[in-house]
Amino acid sequence: DDSDNDTATSETTSATPVDTSNDEIFPLAPGRILFLFDENSRLRTFCAKTIAHPLFDQTVLILIVISSFFLALDDPLLSPDSEQAIFLKYSDYVMTILFTFEMLFKILAIGFLWHPGAYLQSSWNQLDFIVVLISIITIFGEERLRALRTLRALRALRPLRVVKRAPGLRIVVNAMFKAIPDVLNVVAVCCLFFLIFSIL
Repeated sequence: DDSDNDTATSETTSATPVDTSNDEIFPLAPGRILFLFDENSRLRTFCAKTIAHPLFDQTVLILIVISSFFLALDDPLLSPDSEQAIFLKYSDYVMTILFTFEMLFKILAIGFLWHPGAYLQSSWNQLDFIVVLISIITIFGEERLRALRTLRALRALRPLRVVKRAPGLRIVVNAMFKAIPDVLNVVAVCCLFFLIFSIL
């Protein structure tokens, strides 16, 4: 009887999908996404299959690299009427639209905030959301409010999105963040010694 129970348990475990990370898409979480789309919705299923496809992350990674290259070419001293400035302006529009669609596909597939494994429950997705939101705000508000131009500098966070899609880099970055408190202690001790020697 015990062996039969163990066998049945193992079969049940093997047949049940196990979430190994926050990036797991299927099975879709029950409930309505944005109070509209349940797990049987065709739109939600389509979005989930799209973001679960291996080419999706690869395409987004290529777009991030291209976008980062365009950011490196951007120069605040460029004349707004120059061909390079116009090209970079419209390429930023295109990249922002593509990254917005990526974000919307993920939100429609896994939920925005309240569902298990929802989009904003991942710290890396929060970074993506902030970068995309800043890009949208600067596009629509830059001409009206010049103060928003300072937000353009935060687009430099866009290359950090590569870290999410590279497990090795993710481990290094997480280790760096965990080491920050200890580093601050060392910096405090060094500043103390600098203060002592400056007094002497």
